[in-house]
Amino acid sequence: MHPIKLTVILSTAIALLSFLANPLLAGKIDEAVNTYKAGNYKQAHTLFQPMAHQGNATAQYYLGIMYANGHGVGNDHQISAQWVERAAKQGHAQAQYFLSVLYTAGLGVPKDQAKATYWYQKFKKNSRRKDSQ
Repeated sequence: MHPIKLTVILSTAIALLSFLANPLLAGKIDEAVNTYKAGNYKQAHTLFQPMAHQGNATAQYYLGIMYANGHGVGNDHQISAQWVERAAKQGHAQAQYFLSVLYTAGLGVPKDQAKATYWYQKFKKNSRRKDSQ
C-alpha cells in the first residue's frame, strides 16, 4: 500500500477511535469525580491516575487537589503543583485559579506574584468565556 494512503487511513482510524472513546472517557471521569466526592479517595486516585497520564485535564486537576490535601495520597505540594499546572495549561479554569493560589502562597512552587497574576488572569478570561456561552 502506498505510504500516503496508509497515513490517511491510520489518521482517520485514530480520529474515529478518539471520537468513539470520548463518551467512554466522559463516563469514567464522572465515575472518578463521584468516587472522590463520596470520600473514597484511594479508589478515586486509582481511577484518576491513568486518565491524568493520558492528558485528561479534569483528572489532572483532581490529582493535584488530592496531593494538596493529602486525600488518599501523601500530602505533597510539589506533585500537586505539577498536576495542576498540566491541567491549567489545557485551559482548565479551576486549575488555573488553584495554580494562581499556589504561586501566591509558594506551595509546591516558588512564591511568584507575576505567575500568580498570570494564572489568575487566565482563569478570569476562561471563566468569562464560559459564562458567555
